[in-house]
Order: sequence, then C-alpha cells, then structure tokens
Amino acid sequence: MSLASRVVMPTVCLATLATTGALLASLALPANAQERPSVNFGSHIKLDFTARFDADVRLATDAIGMDGADVDLDHRRVGVEGSIAKSVDFQVERDLVADGSWRDVFVNVRHTKAFEVQAGRFKIPLGREALQSGKNIDFVRRALISTQLAPGRDTGIMAHGRLAGRRLRYSAGFFGGGGDNSRTSTTEGAGQTIAGRVVFVPLTQSGGSTDGRLQIGAGVTDDDLRDVLGLRGRTAFGDDVFFDRVYVNGRRLRYGVDAVWSRGPVSLSSEYIAVTDARRGMGVDGQNLDPVHAGGWYLAATWALTGEDKSGRLEPRRNVPHGPGAIELVLRVEQLRFGAVELPAGKQVSTNADHVTTAGLNWNLNHYLRLQGNLVMESVDDPERSPAPTTIGRFIGAVFRLQFSL
Repeated sequence: MSLASRVVMPTVCLATLATTGALLASLALPANAQERPSVNFGSHIKLDFTARFDADVRLATDAIGMDGADVDLDHRRVGVEGSIAKSVDFQVERDLVADGSWRDVFVNVRHTKAFEVQAGRFKIPLGREALQSGKNIDFVRRALISTQLAPGRDTGIMAHGRLAGRRLRYSAGFFGGGGDNSRTSTTEGAGQTIAGRVVFVPLTQSGGSTDGRLQIGAGVTDDDLRDVLGLRGRTAFGDDVFFDRVYVNGRRLRYGVDAVWSRGPVSLSSEYIAVTDARRGMGVDGQNLDPVHAGGWYLAATWALTGEDKSGRLEPRRNVPHGPGAIELVLRVEQLRFGAVELPAGKQVSTNADHVTTAGLNWNLNHYLRLQGNLVMESVDDPERSPAPTTIGRFIGAVFRLQFSL
C-alpha cells in the first residue's frame, strides 16, 4: 500500500465517523454549544456530567518495524463535576479501561477568590501543558516534557487563588508522592513532594478577562527520593527507551518556566522543564555520585484558519453541518535530553536526546467532537538507543484521533 493510501484512507474513515457523530450530537446533546448534561438540586447544588472517548489510528512505521496500522481505544473516561452553594466544588473522574484508575478526585473549598483550598487526587502544579485537560491540548500527544518530566497526578492538599485583579495566580501544595509520571510497575517514584506555581498575566482584556494575550508561568517541586529508579526517556509514541533509568537517592528538584501568547486566531507557546536527581551515598565506598540531569523544551504555534479567537480549545462559529466547524493548523518542535551518568566501577551512560517535530490539523466539528491528524518526525542522537538504528535514529509516524468530550 502506498504512503498516500495509508494517510488518506484512515483520514476519510475518521472524517466520515466524525461527520456522522456531529449530526448525532446536534440531535442528542444540549442545544447550547458549550452545555453539559447536568442536574440541579434546588438552587444550591449542581452536578455536571463529563466524558471523554478517544479513538486513535496510528499508521505503519517501517523504520521501527511497525508493519501495520494500530488502533487504540484506551482513552475512555467518565466523571462528575459539581458545586455546592457556590463555595464548594468537587470532581470525580475515572478511566473505563480494564485496568482503569481514578483520575481527578478532589474537593475545592473557596473562601475568597484570593484563597481556595483543594484536597484529594489531582495534578501537581508544574508544567503548563501537563496541567491542561486532554480535551484542550492542541496535539494528539502531549510534549515529551509533559509526559516524562512533569510530575502528573498525586494525592495532596493545595492552596491557590487569584491576586492583583486576576493578574497573578498562585498554587502551593504538599503531596504524598512525586506524581504518576515517575511511577511504573518497577519503581515507586518519589516520596513526599512540595510544589508551587505562579502565573502572571501582564495585560488583561476588556471586561477584566485574562484569557488569551500573554501569560507567563513558573513552577518548582522538591521531592524526596529513597533509593529508587529515576526517570527515563521514551520516544514520542513510547516505542522505545532512549535513556534508561538509573538508581537515585536524596532529592529531586524540578523547575519549569512557560509562556503563551495569543491574538485573534494565532497563538504561540513555549515551555522548559529541568529535573535534577541526587545520588547520595551511591558510590562503591558510599560517596555521593554526580546527580542525574534531564531537561527539555518545546515551541508551538497554532493558527485557526476559520478565524476563531484562540483561547484554549477552539469553539466553532458555525457547527457542522450548518458550517465548516473550526479548522486549525498546529506545529510544534521539541527536545528532551538526558545528561551523561557515571555508574559505579567506572562505567558511564552517555548523554542522549530525542528531537521531535509535529505538524498537524485539528477540525472541531462542534463543542463535543474533534478530529485531529498529526505527522510526527523524530530523531534520536544515539541510533543504537533508538527504535530505528538502521535509519540512524530517524523515523516518521502519523496518528489520527477522533475525540468525543463533554
């Protein structure tokens, strides 16, 4: 089968499904383009029902030995969000797959806009893209730093709020672990974690809105490591490990900075995250070894061809079938790098990095349905530690996603 056929056939199939779904959604879901199914108990209690279902089709990639297309239906989630007397919010969300786990399960108590307290299981506040909902990100896959360096979810308590006329947002919390992204079946990850993040909005729009324009963020976490396997570097689709875990002990320090700017249909965003894992007392004679360093960045741009203002996920001016929906071009370049690591007995693991360029198209048929297509070009510095050693570590993949979300 030709490359053109591999790309066009899945696109046509998903587009047909998306168009059919849009017609059904326009009949079955609320008339308001952004309304969720909800239940009110008097004037003080409200429940909103949420859901997200993703169907991914990844095309064959000969360079890594993937001879046929792969279909993934693992992203199936349902949840409930609610509020009580406008001062207490809560959320419960769970995966529906066979080994499904709880996602966000928390309660948020609002004293004032400047001081709220959230407790339960939720995302540790580090990493702009990592903190976004999966239905709002601009690409099928998050950036490497968002899935491998940012901590993810854990159980904890956090104070947060808005200050200075909504120009400054802060979050500061204590968590029982270092996040899901550092845990696997072979390692428990970090222990107790302290985290904080601030977001500065230097310019507000008319009416005091802080959506869009320029936002600048920074965050830090301080984790406790107790002789566990550290972080690893995986390629964009998780096909291979280009930098394997080593044992670490002591302190894990993460920090990140990010910025996003939008004007009309155009947006630019960038982020940098770095991680340092200590290795105290891990030498042959109990001496401290040099820490493990990892860092990465991305730069992304989006352009709404149909003219909608870019502020998070695009909302179409005219839904399908009454209009074209919202169509958006997206582009991202990124890198994830791990520094060289000295091992006991004089051995060493050399540095390695993955460089990724992703180009894509998003088609939001309405508030509920979105079709995405991404072409992902990857290059690993050390071909022998890549899934494509015969093509000097370079390979190209393509993935399409049909997403339904409430």
